[in-house]
Amino acid sequence: MRKLLSFLAPQLRDYLKLKTSLGFTSFANDYRPADLDGYLTFFQIGSFGQLNEDFLMRWLWALPHRSAATKNHLLAFARSFFDYLLRHGHLSDNPARCIPLLKEIRPRPHIYTLWEIQQILDAARKRPVHHCSPLLS
Repeated sequence: MRKLLSFLAPQLRDYLKLKTSLGFTSFANDYRPADLDGYLTFFQIGSFGQLNEDFLMRWLWALPHRSAATKNHLLAFARSFFDYLLRHGHLSDNPARCIPLLKEIRPRPHIYTLWEIQQILDAARKRPVHHCSPLLS
């Protein structure tokens, strides 16, 4: 993980330490804290008072090519992290709780036709059989 530089760096490090100590191993190499920290640093946001709903919306939409799923992951991280800040007295409310999750467009599964299934089975029948080595059986 890259070095955290924003005014929230100490709280982000403590939050990540807490989450990993609780067994959330995915937080050890998570991109979301660095993404938030980079945004805070780049736009020179330096106080808890600037952490509002408008700030969060600008952060989520800073890179418009991101998918709805990615933005939802960032929002979920923000909700959890801001709850942590709320519990430690840094915020009076959690602005991330006011932002609804985006609708994710899931790809539709491909349903094979009977003809396609028959083609697959025919190809499998024609394929030579490879016998396993006695060591693997």
